[in-house]
Amino acid sequence: MATKKLGTAPKPSVFVLMPFDKQYDDIYKLGIKAAATAAGAYCERVDEQEYEGTILDRIYNQIRTADVVVADLTERNPNVFYETGYAHALGKRTILLTQDASFIPFDLKHHLHIVYGGQIATLKERLKKRIKSLLETPEQRPHSDASVLVPHFEGEEIATNKIITVNIDDYNFQLGWNFHVGLHNPTSRTIEVGNTEHSLVFPKSLGTPLYRNDTSYTKIARELYMCSFQPSFGREVLPDGWITRSVELIGPGLVSPGVIREDRESRMRRVNKINRLAIRRYTLDGMTEMPFTVLIE
Repeated sequence: MATKKLGTAPKPSVFVLMPFDKQYDDIYKLGIKAAATAAGAYCERVDEQEYEGTILDRIYNQIRTADVVVADLTERNPNVFYETGYAHALGKRTILLTQDASFIPFDLKHHLHIVYGGQIATLKERLKKRIKSLLETPEQRPHSDASVLVPHFEGEEIATNKIITVNIDDYNFQLGWNFHVGLHNPTSRTIEVGNTEHSLVFPKSLGTPLYRNDTSYTKIARELYMCSFQPSFGREVLPDGWITRSVELIGPGLVSPGVIREDRESRMRRVNKINRLAIRRYTLDGMTEMPFTVLIE
């Protein structure tokens, strides 16, 4: 029996997502696993492992720790699609396979696929080259400095103590309205925001949240709300990309949804025309705040 040398680095790992069906056994063993082995990697499927806990938790863990994920999307198996989406959300290096291009859904057509037409020899050769290329190329990790992201309100860049004027007619302001807040990545690199949280702090004078059960809104004082906004998945902002959030409010002129005050004069009157807002950025080092003013005209 060969003795493992001390200090030998472990092989890179390839985790495979595909249906657990006998018709795929040769594709996995003679095609995918053989290709990974030839590329110098250790390859596994979850059904080859012994583990405790649920199979889904095990799959999540293996995707997180794998150097490369290989997913066979032939016949559009829903479990494989779900797990592939998780791998993409984590930013994992993922190689997509399919026997026929007709199985590639619209949302994935911009991703490179190895189309192998059921030919195992073709799959093995092309996949070996692809795995080897990924393992030999240093992974470009997202930059983690979220401070480069530039906040915007209604499409206008925010600066500390800046005054932003918003034009809205009296009726809509009193009845209810919405505005957009966002973060723009002006750089040519991907920015990781996984260890940050961005929120907008706004006064009740602008209105109260339309969706009262929305957990992204928090009432932090009697007259103050906070609304968080982050990517829906991926926790990254691509080069020249955006995080955006629409904030929908019930206007201050409403007593309750659908009931307008009878007093036309009070309904048309401006309520706290000058409104103090702020963008808050929470990181592991603490919180920073960028205050600004919104003037309703």
